[in-house]
Amino acid sequence: MKEYQDLVVNLHYTDICNYRCRFCHSRFGRTPLGLEEWKRIVSNITRDVDVRRFNLAGGEPLAAPFAQGLIDHIHGLGIPVSVITNGSLLTPSWIDANRNKLSMIGISVDAFRHEDNCRLGRVNGAGQSLSMSRLGELARAIHAAGIRLKINTVVNRVNCRQDFHALVAAVRPDRWKLLRMIRIEGTNDHADDLLVSGAEFEAFAARHADCRPVVENTADIVNAYIVVNPMGRLLDNTGGRYRETPSLLDHSFGKVFPSVAFDRRAYERRYKAA
Repeated sequence: MKEYQDLVVNLHYTDICNYRCRFCHSRFGRTPLGLEEWKRIVSNITRDVDVRRFNLAGGEPLAAPFAQGLIDHIHGLGIPVSVITNGSLLTPSWIDANRNKLSMIGISVDAFRHEDNCRLGRVNGAGQSLSMSRLGELARAIHAAGIRLKINTVVNRVNCRQDFHALVAAVRPDRWKLLRMIRIEGTNDHADDLLVSGAEFEAFAARHADCRPVVENTADIVNAYIVVNPMGRLLDNTGGRYRETPSLLDHSFGKVFPSVAFDRRAYERRYKAA
């Protein structure tokens, strides 16, 4: 029996992103590893872990040149794969080609007006954001492919008083997750003007309760994820800053994971809600 059972592992395998979201807490500064190294990391994880699912994230995961190769490799191991993306590089043809390889595609949607996306930095170098018509097209393709659709929304100063009912009704996500913006020292602490209070976050969730969102306040996020950064290192976010382990490229999961501040109860609450 493997040492750790039934875990979802988040691989932030790239820091490359075509957006510059001001509140993003997944900026790590480097993308030094390639496909063969990530295959080795996956092997070093699965040696000790009964992995329920690998969730691929970034940065923007589809911006990495080896994204498809990593999906194919994990799928070939018989382990479910999901992807969290800003949606800008998704196409219906890519979705269809991966219909039997992905269990879920998550799209981050924090605003539905272009001007609000600009305020948040959710635009590419040409100043383009994901339009609602394009989001609808992608949602239809995901549903048609038989892949579960998740929408992630970070509640922040720009969107906390807005109404997302029409958006949720239009795209029909299987899961809508609300996350309160979290502050990580040295990563997104330049965007304190976008933080919301607990009361504001709870009011947003209460207004949308009929949409049955999965709600994650700050306390629900701290040390409740298993995160591997682009250097292949496990992270914890104790005290509002990242702390990292030695790389899983050279060390087994079982050796380094005990040094991570991991809240198993918070983790289980998250995935029970899911």
